[in-house]
Amino acid sequence: MTVSKTCAVMYAWLPLIVQGTVMTVVVSCCALLIGLCFGVIFGIGNCNRLKHVAWNWFINFYVVVIRGTPVYVQVLIVYYALPDVTGINLNALEAGVIALGCNSIAYVTEIVRGGINTVPGGQWDAAYVLGYSQIKTLALVILPQTLKNILPALINEVTALLKESSILSAIGLLEVMRVAINISEKTLDPMSVYLGIALIYLGLTTSISLVAKKIEKMLEVGHDYH
Repeated sequence: MTVSKTCAVMYAWLPLIVQGTVMTVVVSCCALLIGLCFGVIFGIGNCNRLKHVAWNWFINFYVVVIRGTPVYVQVLIVYYALPDVTGINLNALEAGVIALGCNSIAYVTEIVRGGINTVPGGQWDAAYVLGYSQIKTLALVILPQTLKNILPALINEVTALLKESSILSAIGLLEVMRVAINISEKTLDPMSVYLGIALIYLGLTTSISLVAKKIEKMLEVGHDYH
């Protein structure tokens, strides 16, 4: 009975649910892009071979603060407090992307830093002996090995980011969770609505996992070939 009711509700509100799902994916992808861009830079700069005292202190402070506070609080700070400090008004989409992106930076930083540190130090030394510069060593020797090591952790971060995007319903962003709340208030049938939304999240995270497994197999084949 519950399954049939869920299907009926999802079908009746399909256009709005699709719109919310698309918004969830867009926000998550934008936040992930921010997290990867800055997280990779911070992770490289904070690895054992390249870290600098001042740089290291700043990155560690940032990581501790972000990982030590709830993402919900971070979203509220960006949406409500940041405009008061900067004078720049942010809509829900902009605030959500910035908050989730800044949160992702901290986790990607630690993932990349840990992955680089697992590569044996002899790899660096051998590359330098062959005449590779520091940048070439990173790009051609260290990072390819790091990617294979950190891929599972990165996939976990992607799925976590996707699920954490539901928090943005608190600031009124019309992502899939906000859509579910609105539909639930109109239909007075929260069980059917939230079950359907849970299945959407499950489908998205499962798709990410399947893609990740394909990538892992490709990396394994490439590694075996070389």
